[in-house]
Amino acid sequence: MGQLHHRPISLLSPNALILVLAILVIIGVFLPWARSPLLLFPNTNPSSSLLPSVSDWRDYSLAQAAEFVAKDGTVIVCAVSYPFLPFVNNWLISVSRQKHQDKVLVIAEDYATLYKVNEKWPGHAVLIPPALDSQTAHNYGSQGFYNFTSRRPLHLLQILELGYNVMYNDVDMVWLQDPFQYLEGSHDVYFMDDQFEIKPLNHSHEFSIPDQNGRTNICSCMIFLRPTNGSKLLMKKWTEEIQSQPWSRSNKGNDQPALNRALRKTLDQVDLYLLPQSAFPTGGLYFKNATWVKETKGKHVIIHNNYIEGYDNKMRRFHDFGLWLVDDHALESPLGILESPLLLFPNTNSSSSSSSSSLLPSVADWRDYSLAQAAKFVAKDGTVIVCAVSYPFLPFLNNWLISVSRQKHQDKVLVIAEDYATLYKVNEKWPGHAVLIPPALDSQTAHNFGSKGFFKFTSRRPQHLLQILELGYNVMYNDVDMVWLQDPFQYLEGSHDTYFTDDRTTIKPLNHSHDLPIPDRNGVTYICSCMIFLRPTYGAKLLMKKWIEELQSSSKSFEGNDQPAFNWALNKTANQVDLYLLPQSAFPTGGLYFKNETWAKETKGKHVIVHNNYIIGYDNKMKRFHDFGLWLVDDHALESPLGKLE
Repeated sequence: MGQLHHRPISLLSPNALILVLAILVIIGVFLPWARSPLLLFPNTNPSSSLLPSVSDWRDYSLAQAAEFVAKDGTVIVCAVSYPFLPFVNNWLISVSRQKHQDKVLVIAEDYATLYKVNEKWPGHAVLIPPALDSQTAHNYGSQGFYNFTSRRPLHLLQILELGYNVMYNDVDMVWLQDPFQYLEGSHDVYFMDDQFEIKPLNHSHEFSIPDQNGRTNICSCMIFLRPTNGSKLLMKKWTEEIQSQPWSRSNKGNDQPALNRALRKTLDQVDLYLLPQSAFPTGGLYFKNATWVKETKGKHVIIHNNYIEGYDNKMRRFHDFGLWLVDDHALESPLGILESPLLLFPNTNSSSSSSSSSLLPSVADWRDYSLAQAAKFVAKDGTVIVCAVSYPFLPFLNNWLISVSRQKHQDKVLVIAEDYATLYKVNEKWPGHAVLIPPALDSQTAHNFGSKGFFKFTSRRPQHLLQILELGYNVMYNDVDMVWLQDPFQYLEGSHDTYFTDDRTTIKPLNHSHDLPIPDRNGVTYICSCMIFLRPTYGAKLLMKKWIEELQSSSKSFEGNDQPAFNWALNKTANQVDLYLLPQSAFPTGGLYFKNETWAKETKGKHVIVHNNYIIGYDNKMKRFHDFGLWLVDDHALESPLGKLE
């Protein structure tokens, strides 16, 4: 038997061939699953459980996330909005160099951050509702910044209540050494002083003595807490202090003064520990006192880039001091390289050479991309095709786009993103074809038919359309639960102001009138607000303004969606607007197309746009598209400008 261990194995021998075949079978079975980021890295943290199964990162809870990332009972937390992702990456590089990246949990303050981080690093980001507006969350002194920072003690308290130690860092920090070696003893709370007056190297670790005005200036940006009664008490008191002095124009603050008040008020009940200044210096000392920096060289542990305002200023200072690591060391971060979609694809619009469309404008962030810029970029022959969508419905957007692309009209599509996750995802895949018209909505509720969130989502439609008309463009609006079977533009006969479809299921003759239908016995028409074509005429603009008025009417402020108000507006302006009802055989409602098989057969070949309405629920809509052979994404995703959305 000993000789067999030394016998050379020929690749052409029967045993070797069987072994190779077995390996190929295993690869063939399991490799396709690797397309899912959740399964590519099922467990990168040896001390935590497997990543829990969640169908959408919106459903990922803080308890699940903390359990997944915790190591040795500890979680490292940062909170961030999308514009600061480069700073997260910079901070993560420094944390990774100290071998602590596995226990990092990114608290995403918007959906764009939630999905981007979990796309790159599954399981390491969680969003604790509500999502914030990332446009304002990083502007120091603004109400958005106050809202962003004031949630900090609530997040930390929740983690403490789960039983974990927690270290919080702002992402404008860089680790030069391992900070955990400085957490001496078993105190409740560890923190750093934000004063830049120099302390002796052997200074006291007790809470700072207040100044002559009775104030202290402990930094709220670097804290370590143990899950003790003392720590929890401090977090609760911090929350109380924030709530007692909310943001106002005269009090444009952040959460730090409230932390200091809470520290002073709980001083006798909480075991506090002030970290050494030489190891945890404030930015006002480290970046502004070169002599002190030289004298304490080798002692610095975490550097905080504060005492300076502005994204660009912070980045420049990190660059100047050799602390901007992202440019040369991005692969040391779990997030890897975060490329700017604006630079990757400066112009992907094949129609941009036409006189109606220009090159993609230079914008530093998609948040700054205006509707005027977007419409100019996508417009072709003076026309823009518009849809509005929230993140959960991106698969339906992709399905619709495949059908639009088959009719060669995709270049003039503009996606009105109702949340930042959609804005960044679409522009990452298809630069310039998505715009967000503030404020962003909560994508958790925007797609639930009949909810107030759905009403807010649909009720903005006439405002969006009016803005595009005012820019001088024709505009076609579609809901994304539609599929194009033919080119709809050939049916826009004449030069009417407004073209629309009837949402009733009553069968019309093939040669029916194109006038606004006669109201029923209750004085109601049932025109669909989901497929409209408008020319930039006085009549079309008047209709949009009346639609907006009807939505704002106090007696009709909540009807579940915008369609009743649209019908009231049509009836009230019928004598002032040139209206055109599109043929039912070409633009059938879902209640007819999907529910009347005889009619569908009799009108076969005439159908142009099919609307998947008269059914409620994401899964139900998808199933019906599947059943009727209209779910195109599974086999034809590459025909969409967005490609495959993993």
